[in-house]
Amino acid sequence: MNLSLWTWRRWGLAVAASILLASSAEANPKTFENFNEWCANKDNLSPEAKHTVEVLLLKAKTQECDRAQTTLTNLTELSLESNQIVNLEPLSGLTNLRLLNLNKNQIANLEPLAKLTNLKQLYLIRNQIVDLKPLSSLTNLTKLNLSLNQIADVQPLFQLTNLTELILNFNQISSIKPLSQLTNLKQLFLEANQISDATPLSGLTNLTGLSLASNKIADLSPLSKLNNLEFLYLGQNQINDVRSLSRLSNLLVLFLESNQIADAAPLAGLTNLTTLNLSKNQITNVTALSALTKLTNFDLTGNPIPASEADKLIQKNKQLLNQQIEEADTLMQEASQLFDRETATAYREALQKIEAARSIYQQLGNVEEEAN
Repeated sequence: MNLSLWTWRRWGLAVAASILLASSAEANPKTFENFNEWCANKDNLSPEAKHTVEVLLLKAKTQECDRAQTTLTNLTELSLESNQIVNLEPLSGLTNLRLLNLNKNQIANLEPLAKLTNLKQLYLIRNQIVDLKPLSSLTNLTKLNLSLNQIADVQPLFQLTNLTELILNFNQISSIKPLSQLTNLKQLFLEANQISDATPLSGLTNLTGLSLASNKIADLSPLSKLNNLEFLYLGQNQINDVRSLSRLSNLLVLFLESNQIADAAPLAGLTNLTTLNLSKNQITNVTALSALTKLTNFDLTGNPIPASEADKLIQKNKQLLNQQIEEADTLMQEASQLFDRETATAYREALQKIEAARSIYQQLGNVEEEAN
């Protein structure tokens, strides 16, 4: 055999072998057990995984892999908001995390979070999430925010029974049946989805705050027994009957703007209300609302209210306004005779009264303008 040909063949085999060795030595993320390994192999990772490693190194305030490993694995809280993160795999070993903020990134795949079973709070606002299955193992979660994603199916959440706060605003959800299992919920926000049936919420009696604004809700009867509700947002739906709300006596804030409500009388018994928005409905008679003497914020603009009816409400609330001004004046006088902490407290109370009075004046102006 020609010596030069033999030499070239040997060289070719050596090159091929070196390529194979390099390939076999190339990072295989599936075998990585901790952040140290991700870090040590970062130059062989995909661009997305490498970027995540670099973000974590910045958080650890070191470029040394072993030191970063120690720092990151001891963390119980971590915020990576607005970091253009796509790949979450390098986080999979941070199992001591209790709170993780991943808002405003480019995340679609949640698989790497499945191992973070100690998480209690998880924030994933404004990402590209569709599939929630990886979250089903995070049964210690108490707070979860998935607003502004592309979620249609919430079935994987039914196992997260320790949740007390769930926020799913601005998604593509139509069925909320799986949420009926989440009986520990106190705050539930489902604004701007495609929900038409609120029946699955009927058993969530621990709720104190609920938003179903900007959906397709017409029937409020499933909400009739949610007696612990203090804040309820139902604006921009298809509601024409509010009788189901008449027994929710703990309500402090109620928004019903942009619906098809003609009769507001059933709300007269909600005497703890401080804020009521009934703007852009079909209400003509507001006499019953004069019973709501704790109102400091109300909006009736965009309703066909006769001038005579508006005048009655204006006069009634001017009396309330005068009463609040007198109370504020009394508090101010008392404050002038006090000292230190007591003085500060009295002044704060007085200012709150004054702000409430100003709010009423503003709202009365809105009603007068509509009436004229």
